[in-house]
Amino acid sequence: MCLCPLIAEERAHPPTFTDQFGIDFILVTSGKYATPVEKDAGLEEDSIEVDQPFYLSRTEITQDQWEKLMGSHTWQNSAEYQEHGGYGEGANFPVYFVSFTDAQSFIGRLNEKMNKPTYRLPTEMEWEYAARAGSSTPYSFGADPEALDRFGWFEGNADDTQEVGKKQPNAWGFFDMHGNVWEWVLDDNEDPYILNPKSDEPPERNKRGGSWRKAAVNCQVTSVGVQDDNTREDDIGFRLVRIIELPKSQIDTKTDKRSETE
Repeated sequence: MCLCPLIAEERAHPPTFTDQFGIDFILVTSGKYATPVEKDAGLEEDSIEVDQPFYLSRTEITQDQWEKLMGSHTWQNSAEYQEHGGYGEGANFPVYFVSFTDAQSFIGRLNEKMNKPTYRLPTEMEWEYAARAGSSTPYSFGADPEALDRFGWFEGNADDTQEVGKKQPNAWGFFDMHGNVWEWVLDDNEDPYILNPKSDEPPERNKRGGSWRKAAVNCQVTSVGVQDDNTREDDIGFRLVRIIELPKSQIDTKTDKRSETE
């Protein structure tokens, strides 16, 4: 359960729930986190505000969840899978060999079934906020890379992807934010209220969190990789945001605040 403070309008939302597609979500309330940012004088700690509550899937999207929505084994139809084969397969393994564009297709299918925009990828700010779970250290559990073995799958303890949820979660209940598979995110310069961004703007996308192929140092909460939209690799997957609808008056207030700063 997210332990960040609840503001009044967020108390009406359950802290966790499972949707009709079998995806478990955890409520992430608004708040701030500290992260190192590159500035003229070098790395400096910056305070980042996440002013919109959202739900984030407890785990990476699994092969079972993908197949129930998109069709049996469709993620295995890619040329990359055909060439290289599987790197961990089963209902509770994360889906991989999925590009940013593939993830958007999955999200589009979900939103069609909901008859309204309900799901999207997390922004980088949302992803890091949830990954940190109130921490300000390189890992959600502290600064010691040797402790990663308890929280994530990386090159030190895995030869391929592993079932989700087998390591310890972070303080807010999210599994595998460190390692297992990289996770596609929306860039921070994108408006998170645009739920189906064009896949060719920008031509490259960011992924977060490291993977089973990476050393511990590359599985920190600030770890970022860059790929083009159509890249499919054996260690890239994703997790989902489920949008919380706010009263129109509150959305208008947030829009006014953004306009004042532009």
